[in-house]
Amino acid sequence: ELRQFGRLQLQSYQPMTQKAEVKSGYTLLELLAVLAITGLIFGLGYAGFRTYNQRQQTDSAARGIFGDLRLAQEQALAGKKPSGCIVLNGYKFGLSGNHYQVSAACSNAFSSWDVLIKEVSISGNMTVTSPATNPILFKTIGQGTNIPEGDTVTIGLTNTSINYTRSVVVGSGGDLK
Repeated sequence: ELRQFGRLQLQSYQPMTQKAEVKSGYTLLELLAVLAITGLIFGLGYAGFRTYNQRQQTDSAARGIFGDLRLAQEQALAGKKPSGCIVLNGYKFGLSGNHYQVSAACSNAFSSWDVLIKEVSISGNMTVTSPATNPILFKTIGQGTNIPEGDTVTIGLTNTSINYTRSVVVGSGGDLK
């Protein structure tokens, strides 16, 4: 209803009897934005995880080499002869490509031979750098190694896909780092 006060006309307020229609949900643009952000976060996270995983594989392989060098060292220090070994000269750690072996160096008055203790293949995108002294011989009863006195040799392990390198150093006295 209209009321007039001089030149001013006022319309009286009447409440709406119907409620406004409310739409619920998301627009297509909002959904696309969420999907794009989620995809970006996932992509960056996956790339970081993959690099982390490859570093862990390289570190694990280096720990394995270190552990097997320690095994050869301990067996030689203990003078532990495997079956079939008459005279124990020491334990060898030999590298060939991406494979290495731990073996006991045995002999008698007429010949010498190796008794295989362990053989390992390093897999993945890894390359192994052999030391100058190969195989490394850990001599029995604390006599050191076949590495020249005062020298060290380095066994390098590189993951070529991420260019990540770990190394194990062996000293002439048999010390490992």
